[in-house]
Amino acid sequence: MSNTSKVFNNDGDTLTVASGGSIVLESGATLTLPGGDAEGTKTFTGDVTISGSNLAFSGTTGQNNITMTDNLASALTIEEGSNVYLKFVTTNSGEGITASKDLTMASGTDITFTGTTGQPQINLTDNLADALSICESTNDYITFTTTNSSEAVNLGQNLVIADAKNITVNATTGTKIGTATTQKLGFFNATPVVQPAGTADVTGFVAGSGTASKSDSVWAGASGSAAYTVGDIVTALKALGLLAA
Repeated sequence: MSNTSKVFNNDGDTLTVASGGSIVLESGATLTLPGGDAEGTKTFTGDVTISGSNLAFSGTTGQNNITMTDNLASALTIEEGSNVYLKFVTTNSGEGITASKDLTMASGTDITFTGTTGQPQINLTDNLADALSICESTNDYITFTTTNSSEAVNLGQNLVIADAKNITVNATTGTKIGTATTQKLGFFNATPVVQPAGTADVTGFVAGSGTASKSDSVWAGASGSAAYTVGDIVTALKALGLLAA
């Protein structure tokens, strides 16, 4: 042991290593600090270096704790040189853990939220075109945009809805499918088109041999009992935006 150690009390209660000194545990050696209550608390002032060894906690449930000072912007930092990995913040009302490196979850590992309703949250930075992306390499799946007045959730892949699952919308203001007449839509694998406009097209007309149709004639179709004129149908298609008004 360099720089002669000083032992006070013959029973060895206190061991003081002089400035610049060190305690070296050679391979296979063990340093045991017993205790788990207030009297067994071990306080280190200054750096403690563990080289090529593990720091193992062997107490029972509730005894193995790393206790930090309250109300500090950086109460504990895990770092390599100037590279910070984790920083623990104990600032009152602003407690948190800041991760400065990528977090890789091992295969089969889940992220589980256990709070009550309204408590689990993922908070995004305001006013960013790409505040959060869920992606695989360069393939984006979901991108969250927080740009002021243009907030959006952008899907980069197909959305598949399982059987017997519906799309539910609110009943106050309502929801639009397409926010401009130039945006294209298609149903049942039809090629998407912009909003159709009337062109007085008569292509494919074949006159029937039955009773002539008049402007107030109605049709009920093959299901239900409600009957509609051609004008009703046109008005409804315009109201839905499927035909230009």
